[in-house]
Order: sequence, then structure tokens, then C-alpha cells
Amino acid sequence: MLFLLLFYFLQFPLMLFYFYFLWSGFNSKYVKFMYKINLVLMFFILLSFVLKGMSFTVGLNIWSYFVFGSGFGLVLDVQSVLFTLIIWIVSWSIILFSENYMNSEMYMYNFVFLLLMFIFFMVVLVMSGNFLMLLIGWEGVGVMSYLLISWWSMRYLAVNMGMQAVLFNRIGDFGLLLIIFTGLVYGFGPVMNGYVGKNLFMVFLLFGVMAKSSQIFFHPWLPNAMEGPTPVSSLLHSSTMVVAGVYLLLRLSDFYMFSYLITYVGALTMLMGGLFSVSQFDFKKIVAYSTTSQLGFMFVLIGLGLKQICLLYVCIHAFFKAMLFLISGAFIHGVNSVQDFRIMKMTTFINESFTYFFAFGSFVMMGFPFMSAFYMKDIMVDYTSVTFFNVMLMILLFLGLMTTCIYSLRIIFYMLGHLYLNLTKNNGMENMVMGYYYVRLLVLSLVSGLLLFYFYGPNVEFLVFLGDKLKPILFILFSAVIVILAMIRPNFHMLYIGKYMLFYNPALFKKISTLIDVFSWFWLLVDYFFMELLFSMFLKKYTLINSKYIYLFTGIIFVVFLFIIN
Repeated sequence: MLFLLLFYFLQFPLMLFYFYFLWSGFNSKYVKFMYKINLVLMFFILLSFVLKGMSFTVGLNIWSYFVFGSGFGLVLDVQSVLFTLIIWIVSWSIILFSENYMNSEMYMYNFVFLLLMFIFFMVVLVMSGNFLMLLIGWEGVGVMSYLLISWWSMRYLAVNMGMQAVLFNRIGDFGLLLIIFTGLVYGFGPVMNGYVGKNLFMVFLLFGVMAKSSQIFFHPWLPNAMEGPTPVSSLLHSSTMVVAGVYLLLRLSDFYMFSYLITYVGALTMLMGGLFSVSQFDFKKIVAYSTTSQLGFMFVLIGLGLKQICLLYVCIHAFFKAMLFLISGAFIHGVNSVQDFRIMKMTTFINESFTYFFAFGSFVMMGFPFMSAFYMKDIMVDYTSVTFFNVMLMILLFLGLMTTCIYSLRIIFYMLGHLYLNLTKNNGMENMVMGYYYVRLLVLSLVSGLLLFYFYGPNVEFLVFLGDKLKPILFILFSAVIVILAMIRPNFHMLYIGKYMLFYNPALFKKISTLIDVFSWFWLLVDYFFMELLFSMFLKKYTLINSKYIYLFTGIIFVVFLFIIN
């Protein structure tokens, strides 16, 4: 126990040592050695927590007499240690990638310093033991995200999109402040036990986590954050900022009663993100909207009560999504910042190792059989299939899972098309060598699901009829058929006269594809409304926080939530 306490309090001073050695050069052996020691210690502590089920809280009342009676409270349990370990592993790979990706930047060390500060505030958020510490980490992550997204300050879009991320996240901060205010007025004990203020508490909670985790109506900031450097996109959208709302829901999952609302929000977000990705041709935007879709899937898991499955999926998502962002950044870097993959596939930029790594990461995200995400999505499909469930919600979930397969296979088929042209890689890829950080993330993406599920997952594998196990596989196969038929030339059926009708009806497929296009354009119009029109109204005011439009928009959303709850 004393060893754990010492490690616990040394976790944050280690960050200061990283900052100190950073100025002597990023290749300093001391930095890498300390980082590896930190990861090894965290792994053994996590193993002891999982095997023994330990959990305890550390508190220091260093400011309790002038900040509402709250002290320096930190929690050490399986969730916080596992999240912190994932954050350190992913961030270490991203920082090593930054060494090659941004080697021409004049202030690269300042950039890495901001990344480490962002990681520090994320660790504070994860290990917070009370709402005061949570607020410190929550606000710190938001400020650092703005500085990182707008790193290229000479680019108008980078600064503009950084401000947009701040605005949308301020809505989430407003929800968290209202949670703290409700607890101070009624008392956190009565509120948590459901005696008073329960509805207000839950509305404010959902309000905050939806904005932070880029759920429906609050989603535009996440794809626009792609204007920042690739390491920023990879760090923000894999294991840190966007999953902060999911982590808060996991922490408070024993206290709220509106699970059905969380499930519907997640299902709509999952379908919306999938439809956006299907209709996009921007390489990074597809990966970004896929993050929105996967965040909706996490909300669905929480709403269904599958908290352990959600925790494991967040960890797996961190690995494969970080790898996808890093590889997409390497691709774009190799073609002089061209992001339209219809143009990219006609150039000679391809490195076959990167292509196959990207394909494996997409297979994991689809839930391909016996890969990491398969076990989590399999349980979710089983849960919705063998229990009494809302039919409309089931349709939304299945369509969301299918769109995940469609946009993943779509980009895989485009990227693998170069193999038949015998193309070689471009000189722009000379710095993007296949480093160990790619291999590390790929291996963890493939095997971490099985290991985590074996040690920490629920034992429900043999409680479901074996025939239901085929559903995830059928989703993937059916989606592959749709993608292949959509990408093939109009005279495709002439190659298989008399055989294509076994699985393909041209008239039916034409209607289905038309319907999908209509829905895709509808969601794009919705996205344009929130991202362009409303945001342009915000920009008309120089003082954005005092703008009447943001108050009007916040009030409308708040009234809608109150109407739904009551």
C-alpha cells in the first residue's frame, strides 16, 4: 500500500521532470527511460488492482477552508489506473511520431511541451476524486486543446476552428458548473441519492457530456479540429478530450436514471457520424466523423448498462483510432497536404506497410471477427437481440453498426487500389518511416481486446444462442457487398450474367442507394446549419461570450431537455 501511495504522488511530479529534460533535446535518453519506467510501474499496479479489486481515495485538505470545503482529492481504482495507463501509452507513441512529423517546425519543443501539459490535465481529470479536481482537469484540457488546434496561428482556419472548439466546449463547461452549483445548493449527498435536484443534476450532466464528447447537435467542433497538426488530432480524438464526457458518465453511472435518453442520444450520434463519413471524401474528415460515430456507440453501451464493456471499448478505441490518425497524417504529408482520397489514390505516395496497417485498424473498428472490438460489439448485438428492446432503437443501432462497416470498407478499397497499378512511394514520405510506435499501436489494437476482456470483462459469452454470433459477421459481409456494388462500374453485371441476381437486385439497390444519398445530404444540411450559419452568427459579435445568439441556442437546448425529461 505504501508503494502505491508513493507512486500515486510521484505520478504528477514525473511530468515536471519531463518538462525539465525536454529542453535538453527530445532525444534525451533520460526522458525515454523515465517514461518507460512510468509505464512499467503503471502496468503492475493495474494488474494488482484488477486481480485484487482494490480501490482507495487520497485526500489533502490544502485549500479546504477557502474553496467550498473541497480538498485535493484523487481516486485510485481500476478505472482511473487503466485510463491513465492508456493515456501514457498512446501519448508516448504520438510524441515519438511528432519527432518525425514536425521536425521542420521552429518551436517543436514548445509543441511537445503543450502536448505534455494537455496530458497532465487529462490525468488530473481521470484521477479526480471530487468535482473541484474534475473542474480543474476539465478546464485545463479545454484551454490546451485551443492552443494545440490553433498551433499554426498564421492559418485563418486553424485559429477559427480552435475558437469553435472552445465555444462548443464552453457549453459543456457550463453544464459542469451547473452540476457543481446544484450540488452546492442542495448538497451533493442528497442529490446523488436522488432525494432532491435529481432531474436538474441529470440534465446538466447530459448537457455537459454531450458537448464534450461531440454528440448530436454538438458535433461540428470535432471534425473541424482537424485543422490542427496530426499529433493533436490523434491525441484529442483517441483517448483524451473526446472521451472525457464518456469517462464522467462512467464515473456517475450509478446515480442517473435517464439511461434511455443516453441510449437514444448515442444511437442517433452513431448513425449521424456514420452517414457523414459515408458522404465524405476528405481523408481526415472520414476518420474524424468515425470518431463521432464511435463516441455514440460508447454512449449506447453506457445507456444499456454495459459499463465494463464501455470501459474496455474506450481503451481499444484509443489504440486503433490513434493509429488511424497517425497513418492518415503520414499519407497526407506524403502528398503535400492533399486530403481528397480520390486524388490521393492516383498519386505515387503509397507505402504498402502504411496501407495494410490502416486496413487492419479499420477492420478492428468494424468489429471484424476475433479482433479486439469484435468482443464488445458482439455483446452489444447479443444484448439487443435476445432481450425485450425498443424496435426503433434497435434499427438505429444496427444501421449505425452497418454504416461503420460501409465507410471503413469504402476507404480500404480506395486505398488498396494502388496495388494493381504497381505504384511506388513518393519522396514526401522519407521522414514517415515505419516506426515502432505504429507497430505498438497495431499490436495493442489487435490483441488488447481479448486480454482486457479475459481479465476484466463480464462472463456472458455462453449465455447467448450461438446463431446470434453470426450477426456482426453478416453486418460486415452485407456492408462489403454494398461498397463493392457502389464502387463498381455500371456494366458490372455484364461480367456475371445470370449470377448477380443471386444477391443483387438492381432496382432495389438503386432505391436503397438513393435513400442513403437523401439521408446523407439531409445530415450534411443539418451539419451546415450548425457549423456554418449558427457559427457565423456567433462571429458577428466580437465578444462571443456576450452574444445573445449563444444564450438563445443554449436556452433552446435546455428547454428541449426539460420537456423530454418531464
